[in-house]
Amino acid sequence: EALQTLSQKNESGELKIGAQMLYLYCKNLSKNPTVPRFRRIYTNNNSFKKKVGNLIGVKDFLSALGFVERTNFFEWSDTSPD
Repeated sequence: EALQTLSQKNESGELKIGAQMLYLYCKNLSKNPTVPRFRRIYTNNNSFKKKVGNLIGVKDFLSALGFVERTNFFEWSDTSPD
């Protein structure tokens, strides 16, 4: 459902740029799951704001991947929240 929202509610050009960034986040995390810097995505980061932050449905998408929203970042958790 989250992926469907992303694909249907965003302009194709913006989605392409955002999808590349989301892929990079996932790729880095999958290669380095224990490295703290790859477990967090800072929402105040310029790259996030410009490429990902304005996409409709991105929060739900990141949540579906296991990221938990914190004050100014998303943090990946390998366990489900209570």
